[in-house]
Amino acid sequence: DGGYPNGSLIAVDSFLYGMTPASGTNDKGIIFKIKRNETSIVKLFDFDGISSGSTPQGDLLSDGTFLYGMTYIGGTKDSGVIFKIKLDGTGFVKLLDFTGTSNGSNPYGSLISDGTYLYGMTTSGGANQFGTIFKISKDGMGYTKLLDFAGATNGKIPYGSLTYDGTYLYGMTSQGGTYDMGTIFKIMPNGTGYVKLLDFNGTTNGDLPMGSLISKGAFLYGMTTNGGANNQGVMFKISKYSLDVQSILEKQPIVISYLKSNEIINIEMCNYNNTFTEIIDAQGNVLNKVYLHSKTTSLDISPFSKGIYFVKVQNAEGTKVEKFIKDWVYSHLLLIKVILSSLNENENINSIVQIVNATPSPAARL
Repeated sequence: DGGYPNGSLIAVDSFLYGMTPASGTNDKGIIFKIKRNETSIVKLFDFDGISSGSTPQGDLLSDGTFLYGMTYIGGTKDSGVIFKIKLDGTGFVKLLDFTGTSNGSNPYGSLISDGTYLYGMTTSGGANQFGTIFKISKDGMGYTKLLDFAGATNGKIPYGSLTYDGTYLYGMTSQGGTYDMGTIFKIMPNGTGYVKLLDFNGTTNGDLPMGSLISKGAFLYGMTTNGGANNQGVMFKISKYSLDVQSILEKQPIVISYLKSNEIINIEMCNYNNTFTEIIDAQGNVLNKVYLHSKTTSLDISPFSKGIYFVKVQNAEGTKVEKFIKDWVYSHLLLIKVILSSLNENENINSIVQIVNATPSPAARL
């Protein structure tokens, strides 16, 4: 009946499903289910090594018909596999053999899905042997390597799973980054728009994150194994948007002044085709969404109460986010000029924020 389970259970209808990395008929791990109010498991499948993989470490994923998962080793190159199997234990299909440089090897975390594709990471393999981010269709077709981890520039050896908020995939690497203590990153599902959100540095913010992030509103939450004041790990939260704003301020000259006027945000950009903008509050709630139909779009913020908000501009090429703070006492005209041919966050962006005929207000800041 398996042994040494490492991942977590998932619930589907009246059953709990899980895996073990050891024991079973071939001593290579099993897939099992158990009713929530019973004590005896039902073994659905025995992993056997080459044909079906071995030693699964993560969790299963269910779409109501199939269970999807990965094994850490086994397969044709002994580098792990991606598989699916029906809820009753029949219909096992190996969707992919990990092979090393071309598509990664040794996945430790779990798969996630956006309904069409499965997304995951490997701890090694890829162009630099530091791991990969990938996506693959549920039928095993259309495998795409989204990113090769490279070490200092974007991290290495991710052990956890990705998190998806409908726009970006978020994750962590256990090592690599500026201090070789791990990173937090985000990337779009098509592989563009990679941003390193944080370099872990030890005492200040932790070291060696081995798990996964959770997404709640405008923030990501997670933990590290080491680092912190006592070198025994930290719990943290980080804004999904804070680095976007910081990057714009660092890369481009910005002129800021203030006008007591109508409470309107104007967004001006040359490439507005298939672009939308959203007003998002500090809890991550979308308060207003508008598609751009001209070079200038005005958003009325008068109904919003005092607080911190984000303006997000997005199209197929990328996303940009600006932060503003609204004050009840003053009303302001905030003119955001985002003049660019692409919203890709890695491009050289000319971003100018202006407010004209100003009377400065200490309570109103960008």
